[in-house]
Amino acid sequence: MKTSNELKIYNSLRKEKETFKPIHESHIGMYVCGPTVYNEVHLGNCRTFMSFDIVFRYLKHLGYKVRYVRNITDVGHLVGDVDTGSEGKIAKRARLEKLEPMEIVQKYTNSFHKVMAKFNTLPPSIEPTATGHIIEQIEMVQSIIDNGYGYEVNGSVYFDVQKLVSEGKIHDHIYGHLSGKKQEDLFTATRDDLKNQGEKRHPSDFAIWVKAAPNHIMRWQSPWSEGFPGWHLECSAMSTKYLGDRFDIHGGGLDLQFPHHENEIAQNMGACGCAPVNYWMHANMLLLNGKKMSKSKGNSILPKELFDGGHKMFEDDRGYSPMTVRFFMLQAHYRSELNITQEGLDAAEKGYARLMHANQTLDKLDYLGKETITKKDTELLALLAEANELAVALATYNAEGIQASPKIFLATAFASFALLNKLEKLVNPLVKNYEQNHSKNDLGKTLWSIQEFVANTIQQLLDMNNTLRQLPVQLNKFLELDLEHLLGDEASQTKRLRGQFKGFEKKMAHLVEQLTNLNQHNAIVSDPALAREDAIRSNLNGFYEKMNDDFHTPSAIANLFELSKQINQIKKCQLHGTKNLSLATFNRLQNTFSTLIFEVLGLKDETLSMNDDGDTLDQVLQMLIKMRQDARQNKDFATSDKIRNELHKLGIQLHDNKTETTWEKI
Repeated sequence: MKTSNELKIYNSLRKEKETFKPIHESHIGMYVCGPTVYNEVHLGNCRTFMSFDIVFRYLKHLGYKVRYVRNITDVGHLVGDVDTGSEGKIAKRARLEKLEPMEIVQKYTNSFHKVMAKFNTLPPSIEPTATGHIIEQIEMVQSIIDNGYGYEVNGSVYFDVQKLVSEGKIHDHIYGHLSGKKQEDLFTATRDDLKNQGEKRHPSDFAIWVKAAPNHIMRWQSPWSEGFPGWHLECSAMSTKYLGDRFDIHGGGLDLQFPHHENEIAQNMGACGCAPVNYWMHANMLLLNGKKMSKSKGNSILPKELFDGGHKMFEDDRGYSPMTVRFFMLQAHYRSELNITQEGLDAAEKGYARLMHANQTLDKLDYLGKETITKKDTELLALLAEANELAVALATYNAEGIQASPKIFLATAFASFALLNKLEKLVNPLVKNYEQNHSKNDLGKTLWSIQEFVANTIQQLLDMNNTLRQLPVQLNKFLELDLEHLLGDEASQTKRLRGQFKGFEKKMAHLVEQLTNLNQHNAIVSDPALAREDAIRSNLNGFYEKMNDDFHTPSAIANLFELSKQINQIKKCQLHGTKNLSLATFNRLQNTFSTLIFEVLGLKDETLSMNDDGDTLDQVLQMLIKMRQDARQNKDFATSDKIRNELHKLGIQLHDNKTETTWEKI
């Protein structure tokens, strides 16, 4: 994994952030409710899918193997629980466009994929369709009936919610717990909508198979009737097929919490006997001019209208590029409401261009400093990295963990003792050398090359020390156990572990003190380059800290903006021939900055779209810069100012210095 910080995810089920722990180490199963393909996908749906694209991307970036399943709903489900002869959404659209239902499905599935491609979302690992899994849905209905949670009336099958509730299932999965609604409120709300549905035993029950009316086009044979699945069933059936009875993450829009996701949980409990998901995630709504989007009220906008311009809410028929819109959405946390305004999109356009310009600048920079990494430097870096890994390993143990895996724990503890001895041998001469030779004008090659690792390792060592302070208590508990049974031939090593611990604790405290002093010495050096080192490291690490905090993209982007400032400073330093930062930090910045922008956030550089390398745009601007220079030489300042001002209106800022004029997008 690329970060040792714990990933926290807000679990809608428990209404709090929880440390993410996958069911299967290094492998993650994620299911997201996809679109119903009866019309063009609207921008609110796009926000949901972009939100989970970020989750998908970041988990992959951390090194997880992710199976991402997102369904296509191609059955025209009814919103209610009986077929009264009214048309489903797909059938209605087919009639209006004079096409077959599956032509409608194909048309709007293709359109959906094109829109998602414009937004640069990664395709899911599997994209199953409801019509392709009718057999699995019928089998799940039968399982629910066999387990006593479903009943058939006149060819339709209903889920018995009251039976599920009465059996006192675990608290987190009581019907209504996910949405936070009281059961009596749910039943009252449902009763108002379903007054005429006398087939059900209780108003809270819902259809899992619906007998089709004579004029219903999309219908399949089943043991109960010719009909179609209830509109919650497909997600339960397909998630179970591709991810198992229980998987890691289920996502969707906030509007799906009730009844769709509540009913998914119920169906899986009824069919499989267990709740299906460990972490429920929900993306919040997209507003337009502060109001919920509504086609009937004329307060809606399609992606195409946003790209092409001409929508009534925008002045001058303005349009915005797909990456500007994506960046705009990333500037709000996925669980927050997001209001689309022209002012917000204009600001996002400038912010996006600023990041792209910073990346282009960094990509063109070469390291101009001179730095030698010694053999001891390399050895120390490797040991410090190993110390991090051991600290993380030891921190995962508690009394129960030690009891479960005593041999592994003992091996890890003894490996830590051996590592500490190696670290002492390297750090002691390093500190002496620093104290003897350090000056404000010469930071020292060794110190410079390891400073990043020193700063990052101190806290890990402190954590490891705090963890090991608990060893005596844990060892006492060990002695109460049947050690010969647990450890076999290694039972005698328990005493040796206790004996070595006292010396280990002292050595650990001394090492931490030395490294802390070393880092404090670095901090007092009045060196702009050192401050820049700290700022770059802090913001690169900060990006991961923010993303680990429930995928908080707005804060992570703030770190990228701070890095953009440092990139511009590095360029200025190089122009003036001054030392700017260490080779290690320069390489890390150059290798990581573009990865975070493009791989994690999923942005593309549209500023280069005129040509793959942007040469055409640059050539046009260089021509205008030359015309402006000629105008200035001829003292035609009116023309010179007009070129500069008109370019500024188009988002191009000119910068004049003694030797040349440069440009950037603003």
